Amino acid sequence: MVFANGRRSSLYAIAGVAPLLIVLAGCSGAEGPTTTPGLPDKNLDQWVMPLDEYRPTEMHFTVASAVSSAIVRACMVDSGEEYKVAIVDPESRGSETSTRYGRKLFSVAIASEWGYRPAPPPGSYEADRREAIEYSTTRGEASPSYADTLDACHKRADKEYPLAVTKYQGATSLAMDADAVALASEEVEAAAKRWRTCLTPKISFEVPRSPIDMPTEAMREKLGILGGDLTSMWSAGSTASSAEIETATEDAKCRRESGFSQAYYDASWDEQREQVRKHADELERARKAIQDDWADAVRRLHSGNATE
Repeated sequence: MVFANGRRSSLYAIAGVAPLLIVLAGCSGAEGPTTTPGLPDKNLDQWVMPLDEYRPTEMHFTVASAVSSAIVRACMVDSGEEYKVAIVDPESRGSETSTRYGRKLFSVAIASEWGYRPAPPPGSYEADRREAIEYSTTRGEASPSYADTLDACHKRADKEYPLAVTKYQGATSLAMDADAVALASEEVEAAAKRWRTCLTPKISFEVPRSPIDMPTEAMREKLGILGGDLTSMWSAGSTASSAEIETATEDAKCRRESGFSQAYYDASWDEQREQVRKHADELERARKAIQDDWADAVRRLHSGNATE
């Protein structure tokens, strides 16, 4: 059996948020080869990007966390304590509202079904993981000895299986840089203005400067979006109100009709393609390291011996 628990729940966001450790030595501006490695086929709906293959997937982080949790569980059982876990299937697909790398997808079809909320991935993993987190949190608050034992077991896991995958965030950093450049481009800013003109008369909320800022804090509060968090498992699968569905759908339609989605995608693609060209050698080394780490994590997971 393979397990995961919630201590490292922040790992779920790592793939699409801030990098922990940059491993690309040349990312500060050193020039690389002038040729660009083979690129994937463009796909706006799935937000396929040139840097994708050089980044760990969300499942990579989940599997690595599961290996760590298996060590914690064994340690807790040896100490006479119960520790709930969730079973992980490395082959399972993720949520239909996000990419394999954790970026939230948004379209008319998604908005009309989920609003601004993430769809849960197939299976019971998220619900089981939530239950495991709540169990450990409740037990730890009620029993200082349980909390101390759990902390010691986490430290053991950190020592026996450091999460190497968290190092491979160089491509994520480059992707974030490319995003910033794309959003500041004339084409994307012009499209954002058209989007505002399109959306303003269609909803009852103040429209922000860019679609990237949707939904605003005021919208989240009014629409009852849990904690303002649109990416965590805590809001995955929660039911959107008809008002949220309507607002999100009009937003998505205006992004499409104004040309914002296409302009943003194309500008991001161009920037990422240039990053791949500049840093091809470092990125290729990172890609191979990620592949090796993934194979090792899956092997440990299936072997049932996380420390081997």
